[in-house]
Parts: sequence; structure tokens; C-alpha cells
Amino acid sequence: MTHGAFRLLALALMGVLAGCGEQLGGIERFGLVAAPEDQALVASAIETAERVLAGRGGILLVPGWSRSSSRAAVSVHAVRRDGLGRLELVATYEECRCIIVNAAALTGWTRAVTGSGGSLLTVEPRSLLAYMLLHEAGHVVEDERTRHQPSPATAPASLNRDLTVQKEREQRADAFAAAAIRAALSESGTDRGLAAASMAMTLGQLSWNLAAHRLLDDFGGTALKKPALFWDRGFSHPNLEWRVLAVNALIADTDVARTLLQDFENARNDGSSGMPRLLRD
Repeated sequence: MTHGAFRLLALALMGVLAGCGEQLGGIERFGLVAAPEDQALVASAIETAERVLAGRGGILLVPGWSRSSSRAAVSVHAVRRDGLGRLELVATYEECRCIIVNAAALTGWTRAVTGSGGSLLTVEPRSLLAYMLLHEAGHVVEDERTRHQPSPATAPASLNRDLTVQKEREQRADAFAAAAIRAALSESGTDRGLAAASMAMTLGQLSWNLAAHRLLDDFGGTALKKPALFWDRGFSHPNLEWRVLAVNALIADTDVARTLLQDFENARNDGSSGMPRLLRD
């Protein structure tokens, strides 16, 4: 073999090894599988979130299937259910400074939290995913600022209103996303302002659907201040409807938004832990 041929073979081998290393260094090392079929939706959500984010927190959301040389880049990957926990839909992986999105599960998640009644409003998947990405961006910024290592996820426990480190972490990420949307809304008529308005509208529609599900599908539960409707279902995340109402109040800061949140909190605080188990569960 000539020296030139040997050099070409060596370069080819190096390319193959580099490609393998790149693959093993990606989401595959977490047991995850890419979902090319969902990349268009996830890319659209990234674009919407980036318009609103506009460099806030010093990070840049980029598709995980493309290359970026920016040190601020946080890659977002479209993945399949394989290798995910039962409840994982959108999550931050601190080890790779990346966000994973199981977009195919979004419809099922929405149906699970809002039901499927005829009074529901249509929630745009792109804007909902974009908000979720802003929330995860909040986790990235917060974790890098404090070097916080989140506690291991706890198994679903009895209904509670206990404040935990994990719940506080979720609330800070919600506040980060709300602040980004509120700031972008000030640029009305621009692409950034329109993206923020779309996200704010989507959160309003989700809030309506959550309330409709609570009022209609569990008739009487609100009047009874049923803990299963108002309390938290574990120690890692606060009640979803309360979170959406709180974010809407942070974004809009109107009497209506504040009243809706206050009414929910009144029912949440009035719920009695001494209720019969049938009503609590």
C-alpha cells in the first residue's frame, strides 16, 4: 500500500470513528431514540420560543439534529417514547445541556389533563410546546446559575400542599417563562410580540379547558373544594391548573387573571384533609 493510499484509509477510518463517537455522545447514551417524524413540529416550537426568548438568560435553543457552534446553545431533541419515564413529555437533561421533547405524546397528555368534552377550546400544539420549551429554558438558566442538582423524582404520593425544593424549582421556571412572554408582548406588532401573543392565548385556552374539565367532568367537586382537584398529586410539581393560572396572572397582571388565581387558591386552602377518602381521592 502506498503512503498516499494509507493516508486516505487512515482519514476515512478517523471519519468513521468520529461519527461513532458523535452518535454515542448524543441522546443515544441516555437510552433515547430520535423521532425524525416529529422534527418539523419541534423545530416550529423552537423557532417560536426563540423569538420570545431573544437571548434572555444567555441561552440559545437550537434543534438537536443540527449543528451549532454557539457556546450558548441548548439542543432540543425530538424523541420517541422509548427510554422515557411514563410521565416524561418535555424534560431537561443536565448532563448533555439539552432538552428532550416527546411530541407524539402531547395529544394524549392534553386529553389526560383536560378531558375531551365538547366545551373545550382548541389548543395549538406548536405554541403549547413553545411555552414548555421556555419553561425548560428556565430550568437550564436556574440550574447553571445555582449549580442546583434536582432531587430524584418522587413517586406519586397522597394529595398535599407541602412546599418542596422541587416544587419551588418548577415555580421559578414558570416565572422565567412568564417574564419572557410578558417582555415580548411589549413589542406589539413584531414577530416577537406576535409569538408571545400566540403563547399567551394558548395558555388562556389551556386554563379554560382545565377549568371546564374540573367543573363539568367532576360536577360538584369544586363546590366541595375537593382536594383531588385543587391539591398537588405528589411532591415534585404543584397542581397544574394552579400553575397555569399563576403564569397567566404573571403575564397579564389584570384584575380578571388575579381574581381567577385567588379564587382557585381560596378553594385550594379551604380543602379539608379531614374529608372522607372518597372525596379526597
